[in-house]
Amino acid sequence: MVKKLAFAGVGLVAVVIFLKYLGLCGYVGDFCRNAKDKITQTVTPEMKIKRLTRVIEGLEPEMDKNRAVVAAQIVEVENLQKRIKNERESLAKTEASLKDQFAALENGKKFVDFGGRDLPAEKVKENLGQQWNEFKQKKARVDADEELLRIREEKLDVAKQKLTTMQNRCAELKTKVEYLKLELEKLRLAQTQGGTAFDDSQLSEANQLAEDLENQIATGQTAENLKKEIYVQKVLEKDAKSREAYKEMSEHFNRDSLADKK
Repeated sequence: MVKKLAFAGVGLVAVVIFLKYLGLCGYVGDFCRNAKDKITQTVTPEMKIKRLTRVIEGLEPEMDKNRAVVAAQIVEVENLQKRIKNERESLAKTEASLKDQFAALENGKKFVDFGGRDLPAEKVKENLGQQWNEFKQKKARVDADEELLRIREEKLDVAKQKLTTMQNRCAELKTKVEYLKLELEKLRLAQTQGGTAFDDSQLSEANQLAEDLENQIATGQTAENLKKEIYVQKVLEKDAKSREAYKEMSEHFNRDSLADKK
């Protein structure tokens, strides 16, 4: 297979070189452009409208995919919002507890209420430091989640705008196709009435058949009329000959009668 492709490539290069040598490359290019123009001219508006309709119909599955993507992003954002809200509420409770314990230690109490138990101040102080570090780490994670939420919300807004633009554009194209169909129907009607040249072979064939039939009928009628005229002419000629004969006979016999009287 590779060898065949290689030979084909070498043959193509050889043909190009040969054409350049003969100065025919320009003619080949002109031929290709002319062929392209002819093909383009044969593409009727009806064909273009059908193709545009298929393209628009092909947009629907793509928009369904985009809607699914946007829906998934909405769910992610809502879940993240709920999680941040819960974590903020938990942080607020933890901070309030830490504040109370810190205030108790500041008052110099030897025992401090810690989770419903009275513990030595030193023990509470040690635990308080650990809780404070955990509080700060949790707060940092919540801050990071909020930044992530901000980014996802912006991303979601952009996706919504793109989807809305795409849906609006698709609706506009559908309306435009219907408008173009109507305008094309008007054009075709005007062309049939105004004599503008376009592909009306079937209509032309029907007109030709009607014209041929009219000519055939007219020819038959003319032939019948000619037959009648010939018949009348023959009758007239026969009458004329009869009158001529009668006149000759009258002259002949009258002449003989006068001679006999003399």
